[in-house]
Parts: sequence; structure tokens; C-alpha cells
Amino acid sequence: MGGKLSDNASETSHVLAFHSKVQWQSHFEATKQTDKLSVAREYAVDAMPTFILIKNGKVVDKVVGATKEELRRKIEKHRT
Repeated sequence: MGGKLSDNASETSHVLAFHSKVQWQSHFEATKQTDKLSVAREYAVDAMPTFILIKNGKVVDKVVGATKEELRRKIEKHRT
């Protein structure tokens, strides 16, 4: 993906930002209406947020209910 987590808005990030509860709820409800639930089942996602880190086609880490710093550490750990 090549994205980098950063507080600097000019740097690339592949993390979705939700700025309101309504926006998040809308996204969550739309997601429930699609076949994405099969992906959630495949990766045993049972809580939101859940981040699955995949490298070279294999799951290398999973973060459930992550804080920004915990997620950043896990991404950096598996970056190379």
C-alpha cells in the first residue's frame, strides 16, 4: 500500500477518517448490506474497529479496538 500513518496531512495515509458519529454509522450500516460480511467472517472480525495487517498475502497481525499509537507500532513493525 505504501501509505504512512502521520499527523501531517500532506503525507499519504490509507486510514479512513470519520469525523462524526453519523458518518461512521452510515458507513457501518452500508457495510452490513454488502458481501463484506464474508470477509469479516474469514478474518474472524467480531468487534469494531478491527485492523487486519496482511503482508505478502498472509495475516501478520491483528489489532482490535486499537489506539492510534498501537496501530502505528504494529504497522511499523511489519513495514519491512
